[in-house]
Amino acid sequence: MGGGGERDGAVARLASSVVAGEAALARAARRRLEALLGGPARTYVIVLFACLLGLEAADLSAVGAAASELRSALHIDDTELGLLAALPSLSAAIAALPVGMLTDRVRRVPMLVIGVVIWAGAMIACSAADSFGQLLIFRIGLGAATAVAGPTLASLTGDFFLPSERSRVYGFILTGELIGTGFGLLVSGELAAVFGWRAAFWSLAPFALALAYFLIRLPEPSRGGTSMLRPGAEEIPVRHVADARAPAEGGGHRQAAPGHDPAMVRAVLREEAQPLQELVLDVDPSRLSIRRAVEYVLAVKTNVAIIIASALGYFFTAGIRTFGVLYLHQHFRVVSALATLMLMVVSSGALIGTIGGGRLSDWLLSRGHTKARILIGGWGYIIAGALLIPGVLVARFTIALPLLILAGIALSAPNPAIDAARLDIIHSRLWGRAEGVRSVLRTSSVAIAPLLFGAIADLIGGNSPHAAARSGYSASAVGLQYTFVIMVVPMVIAGIVLLRVRKRYPREVASALEWERRTGHGQSFPHADAALHAP
Repeated sequence: MGGGGERDGAVARLASSVVAGEAALARAARRRLEALLGGPARTYVIVLFACLLGLEAADLSAVGAAASELRSALHIDDTELGLLAALPSLSAAIAALPVGMLTDRVRRVPMLVIGVVIWAGAMIACSAADSFGQLLIFRIGLGAATAVAGPTLASLTGDFFLPSERSRVYGFILTGELIGTGFGLLVSGELAAVFGWRAAFWSLAPFALALAYFLIRLPEPSRGGTSMLRPGAEEIPVRHVADARAPAEGGGHRQAAPGHDPAMVRAVLREEAQPLQELVLDVDPSRLSIRRAVEYVLAVKTNVAIIIASALGYFFTAGIRTFGVLYLHQHFRVVSALATLMLMVVSSGALIGTIGGGRLSDWLLSRGHTKARILIGGWGYIIAGALLIPGVLVARFTIALPLLILAGIALSAPNPAIDAARLDIIHSRLWGRAEGVRSVLRTSSVAIAPLLFGAIADLIGGNSPHAAARSGYSASAVGLQYTFVIMVVPMVIAGIVLLRVRKRYPREVASALEWERRTGHGQSFPHADAALHAP
């Protein structure tokens, strides 16, 4: 009896030590993360925003991860599989512009909470669908709910973080997409393999509800930059009740402009870049009609280039997300679990590129390279295209994997840079609507990509039986391989489009700064000499 009690006591002490050790490790990891992101307040916001993008990516990846189970259970082909990924993005594109308008006019955090709760309900409905038609309808509704993420996140990021670090911050936030993609591929894929395709969808709903709970606790930041979280911030400033209205009543709002990056201002002034008068209006942008706001956003040529390039980049990424596992499974003749792991290894390159691209962009800008954000975007897409073609065509895994990892780095590096650049060239009171316009084309491209990838793969595979027989691959494998090669072309075009506007970019930054000053303090851009001498 005594020996048994001693053994029980030893086990209890051991368990207590293990728990204490795990708690210590968790505290150490949290401290390291807070040191990396700049304090508790900034960590809370960045992690929340990353989780928001991660949830969206996980949902889209779940379709690809459960592709085999969906095809078997619902008796669908690659084109119909593409529809399941395409139509939700199309409904998100339709909803993006109205959401962008609301983002500039109402409180953004409650909008996010409502959208995420609806999102969770739609995920549960998808898991309960009895047919392909029902599943498609539920996913269309889910796509409309996800539209709230893009415009609100862009606007909140601009108001929470200093302009000098937006590329770096966007790099951290965008890692959520990559981690979410990995979660969708690994966890949803395994759940689908063990419990069926329904588990791939319902398993995401609890995460959505948890995210909504933490979003409720996020204070609404004041528009105009007075709520910016500086490094080391312990708490998130709570906006005053008087700030709750957007736009402000009366004449033009008199809040401080959100503050452009001093390094960017100095670089623009040294280049003697003058504002483009047609882009500097004498009206509070929050009072522009939706039609006039869209016209203005599309008149900023750098913004149009960013919209096009971003759409083409996400177009290719959406194709990889939906058909990447299936391609690797067929091309290298490995089981689906190993193909998923291979795609995760390739995605690690994208994670490096996302964080590195943001940091490199801000570092170059701090040293006076005005066009750094545009150049990183343009060359990133072109280099990615050059690496992807041999990476897709080569038959040896040991050669293909390093090429695909490097391509992932190059493909993801432009995202934080150009996401920050679009805030540089647009008045802060137009951020929501500008992101809404971008989301229309970007989510449309994400919608079209799976459908187009699947249709072209079916077409090439169906018309190449002899080529498939000679190569030793199935017709589906050959179709997907050449589809990926063909789809590299739009990505290279994205890089060229960005490089063509690099000379105009400083003048459009100057125009946004001038308009901010006119609607803020009434100062004009030529009077920004203090910025030239600022530390």
